[in-house]
Amino acid sequence: MGQDNLKDRADGNIYTSKAPEDDESHQMISSLFLGPHAENYEYFKSNIIAILEATRDARLNYFPEDGPFISKQVQASATFGKHTEKIGNAVKKAAELLSKHSVPWWSPRYAAHMCMDMSMPSLLGYFMTMLYNPNNVSIEASPLTMVAEIEAGQQICEMLGYNLDPEVKDAPVGWGHITCGGSVANLESIWLSIEYGISSTFLQDTMKQYGIQSVGLGPLERQYDVDKPIQYMLASTRHYSWPKGGAIAGIGSQNVVGIPPDIEARLDLNELDKLLQASLEKQQAVYAVVAIVGSTEEGAVDPLRGVLELRRKYQAQGLSFAVHADAAWGGYFATMIPKDFKPGDPKNAEPPKQTGKGDGF
Repeated sequence: MGQDNLKDRADGNIYTSKAPEDDESHQMISSLFLGPHAENYEYFKSNIIAILEATRDARLNYFPEDGPFISKQVQASATFGKHTEKIGNAVKKAAELLSKHSVPWWSPRYAAHMCMDMSMPSLLGYFMTMLYNPNNVSIEASPLTMVAEIEAGQQICEMLGYNLDPEVKDAPVGWGHITCGGSVANLESIWLSIEYGISSTFLQDTMKQYGIQSVGLGPLERQYDVDKPIQYMLASTRHYSWPKGGAIAGIGSQNVVGIPPDIEARLDLNELDKLLQASLEKQQAVYAVVAIVGSTEEGAVDPLRGVLELRRKYQAQGLSFAVHADAAWGGYFATMIPKDFKPGDPKNAEPPKQTGKGDGF
């Protein structure tokens, strides 16, 4: 152990691996988190105060001539004081319990789960938005946040390489929105596979009569003489939300078929081929096949290209299905790839020799 490291230990600092002073990547990342010892507490606090002050000003400036609804006299009453004190005590107690009994995601010492500390921008944005309680079901109920969600969806599409130019006719235009979590995103993909995998050729007014949302799954299957349960296939390394999503969507969790993985924990294309061949022979429909781009436990990336090739093979024989990429981990990885990166481009053959000034972030 070097002298500098010994000095760090003597000073009570266990973080002996230090980034160079001129490493802008490290400096930038350090500015995004509260820190294991709340080193950025004052910055976080000042932003919280700025949010609260903006909220106060917004309320004061909305029909200021109305005057206060909660008067000083009400605030001075015994009942008001009793209940504000009760709330204050509850907040302090809950904060105390959480601080003592929560899992310390924020510390580099803890690595037992895949969760980690949340960034200050995400926490501030979440807190700020809650104060205004927008409802993103319509532009009238969320005039700003819906626009922000649309833009965020476009940014994610751009990051993942989807086409955003409507003038490009040989590729669909990418679109996306924000869900409350990965499990709901998986559930949405199941619903889309059911709804649009069957009814995509119908016009909108026809779908009102025959869509899943209107008539339900059972009547729709009977109308099309579907006498075998339709399957939904993905690797057995799947996240636990997939069988639950199958149950919620009415497919049935037992019809969410697990595909055995290969030795590298990826979807085994040979096993998928066998399952699809069996479905073809039994004339049993398949809603979708999912390629997991970064499995939860193993971080394995399923061969998406191979899944698409198998779909083309079976489409020629009369069996088609939707393909969904569960890229919860793959999406995170994409955030670290420069925008101009193109797979197969000779200029990307060699990795960068050094991080430079953090241009990769």
